[in-house]
Amino acid sequence: MSRLRILLPLLLAAVVLLGGEVAAKEEPLERLLGNLLRAETNDAVDRALDSLATRIGDRTEFPNAGAFGDFLGQVAEPKRSHPRVQLRRGWAYIAAGRGREAIGLLEKAERDAPSKPTALAYRGEALRQSGDAARALAVLTEAAGAGYTNAFLPEAALKAAFSLRDPARIRATDGLPPYAEPLAAFLETRPDPVLHASLARWILEDLQAYEIPGSERAGRWAEHAGKQVLKALQLDRGLAGGAQLALDAAVALEAEDRDREGATDRFDLLAWAVRLGAGPDSERHAVPPALAFLAEAALREGRYELAYRMARRRLDVSDSPLARQVLMQLPPDIGD
Repeated sequence: MSRLRILLPLLLAAVVLLGGEVAAKEEPLERLLGNLLRAETNDAVDRALDSLATRIGDRTEFPNAGAFGDFLGQVAEPKRSHPRVQLRRGWAYIAAGRGREAIGLLEKAERDAPSKPTALAYRGEALRQSGDAARALAVLTEAAGAGYTNAFLPEAALKAAFSLRDPARIRATDGLPPYAEPLAAFLETRPDPVLHASLARWILEDLQAYEIPGSERAGRWAEHAGKQVLKALQLDRGLAGGAQLALDAAVALEAEDRDREGATDRFDLLAWAVRLGAGPDSERHAVPPALAFLAEAALREGRYELAYRMARRRLDVSDSPLARQVLMQLPPDIGD
């Protein structure tokens, strides 16, 4: 009976929504257009547009979203220039993959304060579709700063950043890979664990593919990747693949950490890898090398008790020459 009480409101809501859609389908298109032309407030305009949008997919009316956008472009003035109509028309062209046609409409919609955050987000995606990924990321960052919170935004930012991941440009750059700083700027405004992790993975992959280990540029790339990993894990300790990502970032930082005598994030990354990779008992760990690397790092810092515990935990999983080496270098009074 309790399950019925829970399900009944959901069923009723579904019936109401379905009934509203069916009613909109039954109304003549001319009546729905009349509702739009008579609408005075933003909410009323949005409702009228929603009703019209239910016809997208109808072969005789709007076979696709692009046709819906074309229809809105023929609506009589002044409604055609209403910010919400321009916004919806821009959305329709983006949905149809016609982003270039949406840009001007969305720029006009941005002049309306209530529409601005959404219009910025849509224009960012329109710019990406038109091939201007760098500007797209800048506009998406502006949308985040304007308060746009829909999950569409980080997805669009990730696509735009990926468009900048060009092998030729990565090889030629003197600084970070071309996607790194624009996406990092977006993440300063709109932190997202998946995007932080994706950025870190891309840098680590490109470092391995295009950079010489131990070079100055490799050190900068590894350092930036490590910081992105830490931000991702601070936002989401349950991030999928977090232990391996932290270990990979720590390994990439090895040369830089040695040159800077431990003044990098490598120790913290190894600590995260150890913590996240822990199994239900001491004989299991998702990333066993992290235990030995952390033992070695702790030994260099003079943290002998920690070095001993990590080395012993590593040997509980399986044999490790590095862990045995750490134990041999510890003072005799450390341990059992």
